[in-house]
Amino acid sequence: MDTDTSFSMCLPCQMNDIISFVRRVAPYAFGPIQQEVGYLIFCEGNLMKLTGLVRNLEASREAINHRVEAERR
Repeated sequence: MDTDTSFSMCLPCQMNDIISFVRRVAPYAFGPIQQEVGYLIFCEGNLMKLTGLVRNLEASREAINHRVEAERR
């Protein structure tokens, strides 16, 4: 007598359970993966944008420092 009922289900029934589980879990699993892949793909472009923004910020800081020094004189 087999007391383990987990193996007594038919294969199509098990497949339906697996498919149902995957459908519920997939949006939560693939969303973050897709986001990470996007980061990798656009990494170089994002780095170039960031470098440009840092240069602009440094130039603005330098201009403000010159204005402050001019006002102190």
